[in-house]
Amino acid sequence: STDGNNTTLSSAALELRLTQLRSASSTLSTTLTQKLATSQSGQNLLHIGSSLSTLPPDLFTLLSTLAPFSADVTLYEESNRNELARIVSKGNDIKSMRRRCIRGR
Repeated sequence: STDGNNTTLSSAALELRLTQLRSASSTLSTTLTQKLATSQSGQNLLHIGSSLSTLPPDLFTLLSTLAPFSADVTLYEESNRNELARIVSKGNDIKSMRRRCIRGR
């Protein structure tokens, strides 16, 4: 059938175009890397690019991973603030009692 042949030809044409685009992309990527490697700022960008590959694939994964840790840190900080407030309050009580004792002499 004609439709079947057109679909086959279209698929073949698309596969050929995809191969051509991949080849062009690879060539341009190599050219860009060579140009970047010749300057200090380019070398910095190349280093940053390789570092980015170690990041999680998306922000949702990052947030999901960090949420429990962040909650623990928040609780820890709150506990520390409460303990500091308790210590300051006791220190103020001691100062107040000391003043009373000094006045009572």
